[in-house]
Formats: sequence, structure tokens, C-alpha cells
Amino acid sequence: MNISDRDVVTAPVTAGTDLQVGSVATLNGDAEVGGNALIRDRGTVNGNLTLGGTLSHQNVFTVTGTVTEHDSPLIVSLQRKTFSAGTGFQEIPNGAVRTLSPGNFGNMTIRARSRVTFVAGTYNFASLNIEPDVQIAVTGGAVNINVQGTVQIGDRTQVVAAGGMLILYSNGAQLVIGTDVRFDGIIAAPTAAVSVSSRTNINGCLGGSSVFLDTDIHLSAGSLTLPVQ
Repeated sequence: MNISDRDVVTAPVTAGTDLQVGSVATLNGDAEVGGNALIRDRGTVNGNLTLGGTLSHQNVFTVTGTVTEHDSPLIVSLQRKTFSAGTGFQEIPNGAVRTLSPGNFGNMTIRARSRVTFVAGTYNFASLNIEPDVQIAVTGGAVNINVQGTVQIGDRTQVVAAGGMLILYSNGAQLVIGTDVRFDGIIAAPTAAVSVSSRTNINGCLGGSSVFLDTDIHLSAGSLTLPVQ
């Protein structure tokens, strides 16, 4: 897991092989790392740091809790799902206003500037491409979005849970979130390289095969937790 410069992550962190905390970045929570960790200049961990390997650091750094090296931290695995998706290609047009009903879909593209509401239930997609400036509302209860392949969330997209709870799950190899995005909910992608671009705010949890957070990102888990095996 790579937490880049000036990021603020308020959540416990589990990293299988490597953790990096960037310059002037802050991790508020305990971290369990199967391998090594690096804290760059003026990086801070407000919590305990337990490593299977060793801690490296640049210049001034802070760990407010206990640093334990050469230990055997418990590295949990994300829960995996099997499900059937639809076929073909579907899209929601530019600027459209739609409410989707739960069901199976193929390769779905939600075009730029559209406004889409997901109501309570389960949505299975072959792939999901959300273009920039989309507004997504999650309402009415628990919303489960399952994606077999790639997930892309475009720049400035707003995924807002207003009276609902969203879990976005992917079996794909790549999950990409653009700049200046707001996302409310849980993202679990056990086989994906997850990449989040600058200035994005995640109000929830994020997990993947690997996780890269670009600069100036805020992530706060609150009371939410990732589904683990």
C-alpha cells in the first residue's frame, strides 16, 4: 500500500508486503504489514506499527505508538464473491437522469454529467465505466454493486450515500478512481490493482490486491470495515 504525500488516512491498515507513508502524510490508525515499511520526511503514523520486516524512514518522522519489527502480524484476506453478470453493452446517455433497478447487466457505461440513482438491492455488472462529472445517489438501504471486470470512476464524480449503504465489489484486475471524486461506502477488490487519483475523498473503506493513493487524498473509514475471510 502506498500512501502518497499529504494524504490523510483515518483507518487501520493491513498491507501484505509493503507500506509507504509519504511526505507530510498522516495515517491515523494501527498498521499491520507483512513486510517492510517506509515513512518519508515528516510522515506520521498515529498508532502502532507492526512489521514482518523492518522500518525505514527519511529525516523527521513520527510514530506515536509502538514499532515492532520482525514480528508475525496477522494479514487478513479480502472476502471473494462468485456471481453471474449480464451480457452485451449498455449505457446511460450524457446528462440523462435515471433510476436503475437491481439486476444483471453487461458492460455498463454511465456517460458524463448523468445523474443515476441506485436503490436497495444487488446489481451485477460485467464491467463498469463511470465517466467524469456523474452524480450517483445511493438510497433506500443496502446497495451491492458487483463487477466481474474493470471498474473506472471518472474525475469529479460524486457517489453519495443518502439514506443508503454502498458496497462496490470487483473481481477484475484493475480499479481506477479519478481526481476530485467523492465516494461514500466500501470498495473491495481482492484481485485488483487499485489506483486513486489526487484530491479524492473516500468516506469509507478501500481494499485491493495493491492500493496506490495519489497526493492530497482523504480517506476516513468511520465505523465501516472491509469484508474479510
